[in-house]
Amino acid sequence: MRQVFGEWGVVTETKSASYGILSAPVANNIRGYLILCRAFSTYVLLQLEISFLCAKIKKTVSEKRDFFNKWRLLFMVDKAKVEEAIKLLLEGIGEDVNREGLQGTPERIARMCEEIYGGLDNEADEHLQKQFHVENNEMVLEKDITFYSMCEHHLMPFYGKAHIAYIPNGKVTGLSKLARTVDVYARRPQIQERLTVQIADALERVLAPKGIMVMLEAEHTCMTMRGIKKPGSKTVTTVTRGEFKENMELQKQFLAMVKD
Repeated sequence: MRQVFGEWGVVTETKSASYGILSAPVANNIRGYLILCRAFSTYVLLQLEISFLCAKIKKTVSEKRDFFNKWRLLFMVDKAKVEEAIKLLLEGIGEDVNREGLQGTPERIARMCEEIYGGLDNEADEHLQKQFHVENNEMVLEKDITFYSMCEHHLMPFYGKAHIAYIPNGKVTGLSKLARTVDVYARRPQIQERLTVQIADALERVLAPKGIMVMLEAEHTCMTMRGIKKPGSKTVTTVTRGEFKENMELQKQFLAMVKD
């Protein structure tokens, strides 16, 4: 404290006892508070940065998943063997592999195999992991999902529509994920009966619903182009699980909705 005494101009300085007693604790408290605030701010910023990085990584992984799956298949398909096999096949049926129309055919077939057999060694689980919680556990039906597959007996196409229904058990998946599930198991040498079961298995394994019903309707070119030669004939396969297996009324409701 600075004091000036009148006209003599005497200046004295004294320290308040209370100031000396209170200043140190107050200063320490303020300093501690500031340190705590700084630490908390650093923690919040760090958490925000981590959240941002996690979101960025998740987005990048999602965007690149299809790319990596495609390139994984490139290493799985031995294009050289496929090309040689096609050349031998053409020679075996009496064709000239060097004629203009067949030049490049072995290479084209090898590239095609990378696409139509793209589901080999894949599972649909990663697609079905995208889930949403729901309170309404009524039937979910996705119908008329077109698909193409290759009969493993003759390596000829069969194609048609898939109809998938399930009774949620508190969670559902995106509708497009059901179509992706069909594609995963259709893109491989396949038989329709197994394809139907694999779709149902994937739903049961990942979603654990109260009930599942899967129906596939398909035309097989191994029946329409060769053998019995019956164009227009269709094969229908079904799989029921849980409440669909136990409740015939649910099956009737499913069939009515599919045919509607």
